[in-house]
Amino acid sequence: MKQADLLTDMYSLDSKTHNQLVTLCYQDLSVLKKLDSRSYHKALRVVEEGKISREVPLYYQSYNLKDKKYAKDKLVTPQLLITFLHLAEVDKLPKDSLNWVKQKVDTQTLYNAYSVTGKAEDKSTSAANYAIAMMIGNVVHDDQLYDAAKKVLLSMQVTDKKSEIYGSFGDSKTKQVYSFNELNALVALNQ
Repeated sequence: MKQADLLTDMYSLDSKTHNQLVTLCYQDLSVLKKLDSRSYHKALRVVEEGKISREVPLYYQSYNLKDKKYAKDKLVTPQLLITFLHLAEVDKLPKDSLNWVKQKVDTQTLYNAYSVTGKAEDKSTSAANYAIAMMIGNVVHDDQLYDAAKKVLLSMQVTDKKSEIYGSFGDSKTKQVYSFNELNALVALNQ
C-alpha cells in the first residue's frame, strides 16, 4: 500500500516527503469519512487489517508502508482505545474487541500496556484509559460500559479539598497531574 490518501505520522515541509509509519489511532475514521471517501476506505482497511486475531481482539499500534508490516511493539492502551473509539464512531468496532474493553473495565484491569499476545505489560492504569472507555460506551450506546468506566474514573479523582490538585485526576501523593488524563476525563464527563 502506498502513502497516497493515508495519514502518516510525519510530513517534512523542507523535503516535502512523508515518513512511512501509519499509527492506527491517528486514523480518525469518522472525519476521514466526511472529508474523503478514498482516504476513509484506505485508512479503514489498514486499521481493520491491524486486528491481531480473534483470540487477541486488539490492534497493532502502527503499520509500516515500506515494509508492509504491522509493528509488533507493546500496545499502549490509550492508543489502542482511541483506535477502538474511531472504529466505533463508524460502526466498525468488532464485538469481540468491545467485549474485551467491557471485561477489562468490569474487572478494573484496563492496564496501561499489553503485549501483542494480550498479556499485561504494565499493570499501572490511568484516568485516560477509563475516560476513553466511557467515550466508547457512549458511542456504542452501552450504558453498562459507560457507567462502569465512569465509576472507575471518578474513583481516581482527587477529592481532598485541602489538596493542591483537588478535583483533578492526578496523584495526590506526588501531586503529578497529566494533561492527557485531565483532557480525556473532561471530554468523557461532558458528553
